[in-house]
Amino acid sequence: MSVEVLIHAILATRLLGVDAGFQYYLWSMALLLMAIPCLSITWSTIIAFVHITTFTILTVLSQDQADSLTSYLPLLFIANVIGASLPFIATAAISRSTYASQYILMAELAEKDELTQLFNRRFGLEALNYYVNQKAENKVPFCISLVDVDYFKRVNDLLGHSKGDEILVKISNYLSKSMRETDISSRWGGEEFLFIFPNVELAQIQQRIETICKEMPNKISVENWEQAISCSFGLIQIEDNETAEDALKRVDESLYKAKENGRYQVVSDH
Repeated sequence: MSVEVLIHAILATRLLGVDAGFQYYLWSMALLLMAIPCLSITWSTIIAFVHITTFTILTVLSQDQADSLTSYLPLLFIANVIGASLPFIATAAISRSTYASQYILMAELAEKDELTQLFNRRFGLEALNYYVNQKAENKVPFCISLVDVDYFKRVNDLLGHSKGDEILVKISNYLSKSMRETDISSRWGGEEFLFIFPNVELAQIQQRIETICKEMPNKISVENWEQAISCSFGLIQIEDNETAEDALKRVDESLYKAKENGRYQVVSDH
C-alpha cells in the first residue's frame, strides 16, 4: 500500500500538478504507517518520513498544471483532499475508541481482584475512607465486616491451590450475591474479604450476616471435599470520629474472637 501510494502520488502530481491534490495521500499514508502496528516503530518512522519528504519535494517541484485538465482540477482537488482526509478521521476515531475501551479495562483491572472479580484491597480501602469521611460530615451510619475462610490452609494442603482458588471463587460469589446492591464487596487478601454496608445500623444488618454465615455450608460444595465450607465474620458499626485504621483494627479483633471461639460464627460489638 505504501509503495502504491508513493508511485501514484508522484506520477499524478508530476502530470497534473499540486492543484490536483494527489500529494495529500502521502500524509494519510504516513499516519497509517505510524498508527497500524504492522511494522516496528523504527521502520514505520523511516517509511513515514519518506512519504512526508516526498510530499515536500512534490509540492516544491510540481507547480505546473496540465492545461487540458485545468477545469477539472478543483474537482480533483476536492475529491483528493476528502479521500486523503478519511484515513485521518478513521484512524483518529479508532484510536479514540481503542483508548476509551483500554482505559475502562485498565480501570477495572486496577479495581478488581483477578481471581474473584470482587473489588481489590486498594479499592476497598478507598471506599472505607470515603464512607468514614462521609460519616464525619453527615453522621450517616455504616458497618463493615471482615470475613475469613475457616481452615483454608487445610484445603490447600490436601487438595492443592487450584481447588483452593475454586473455593475462594465460590465463596466470593455466594457472599457478593447475598449482599445488598449498595454494599461493597472486596477481597482483602488471601482468604479474607472486607464488606462495607452503607446507611445501616448494626442491629439491622447483623441478623442478615448471621443467616449468610449459617447457610454457607449448604450453598457451597467442592468435589473430593466432604467437610463443611464456612467462614468466620467480624462485624462492627463505625463509631463517630473513628478513623479507617482504627475501624479495621476493631473489626479484625472481632474476627479474631470469632476464630478463637471455634469459627463459623459472627462476632460483633453489638
